[in-house]
Amino acid sequence: MPAARAKGYCVNATGLLAASMRNAMVDPRIPGSQGGNSGGNGRACLNEYIEHGYIPLECKDGSAQVSRSMNYWHSDWAIGNAARLLNRSSEAEILLKRSQKWTTLFDPKLAHFRPKYANGTFQDGFDEFAWGPGPGYTEAGPWQYRFEVPYDPIALQTTLKANGFDGCDLVQRANTISSAFHFGSGGQYSSLIHEMTEMGVNAWGQWELNNQPVWALQHMQVAFDSSVTGKCATQAQQWLRRSNSMLRADDAMYPGDEDNGSMGAWFLFNMVGLYPLSPASDSYVVGSPLFANVTLDVGAPRPLVIAASNQSPDNVYVQSLEWNGERFDGVTIKYDELMQGGILHFVMGKEPPVHDEL
Repeated sequence: MPAARAKGYCVNATGLLAASMRNAMVDPRIPGSQGGNSGGNGRACLNEYIEHGYIPLECKDGSAQVSRSMNYWHSDWAIGNAARLLNRSSEAEILLKRSQKWTTLFDPKLAHFRPKYANGTFQDGFDEFAWGPGPGYTEAGPWQYRFEVPYDPIALQTTLKANGFDGCDLVQRANTISSAFHFGSGGQYSSLIHEMTEMGVNAWGQWELNNQPVWALQHMQVAFDSSVTGKCATQAQQWLRRSNSMLRADDAMYPGDEDNGSMGAWFLFNMVGLYPLSPASDSYVVGSPLFANVTLDVGAPRPLVIAASNQSPDNVYVQSLEWNGERFDGVTIKYDELMQGGILHFVMGKEPPVHDEL
């Protein structure tokens, strides 16, 4: 099969796509059975997901139906883009359409993603602080999954505003309300799990940085904006800089799950002021850099330099941004541009700039 080569390693793109497509298209259950994954591989409840656009509560083969559905949507978006790049247009169209089905579990009255039955009705007795696979969420609850559409933040913000909500304000609330969590009944967790106690001890509000489901929260707030000096982006910069304090120089270095280097990678991205909301996207969201100067070898004739004037622990707000000497007004920057090297120059300040109109 054809392979793509870059910087000394070989990627069998066609083979990877074939495996990913099988995972996305073939239900792993034994034909005729009423449950149980064959060998535990593949996507649980895939046929039901394809039929309804989400995993309904009736499918007991896969608990945590909301978070599973969200993972499937995001995966379909990533695989769909890979298929498009490899000229598999029909498969790309199917998968990309599936990735837009996140609206099926969005409750326009509450602005939460909620478990739903196959007939299209939401589960009764919604508790915004209930954790566990019973209510539909893995190692978290509705607040942690409230913004989990990292591949399309503009569409999420548009949907929120159309229903009388604002994503920026909701993220602010997530950061400032109590760290409440509920467990114990209705198929939820029967006892405390470490993700619960770590959130209460290490984080603030419903910001569960100790675990993966909420990692995109603050950067989604940036992505809801159109300018790095706008209201949403400026609000997020405070929280993003504060997040760095959760990484400690002792034997309790990380505030929670450091799974396969993922939390370390989160901190590194956050500290340099760039973050990939979706690994399959072509852009990075701009944050609030911790360091005055970082030089990265990106394999181009010139390095990527991330410089921050007026940098200090208190100067967390971006006043202006330049890319290679030109004013930069947006909130995302293309991967291909960064890989050519250049200078990303932040000017920082202690107070937020005058907010741009959204």
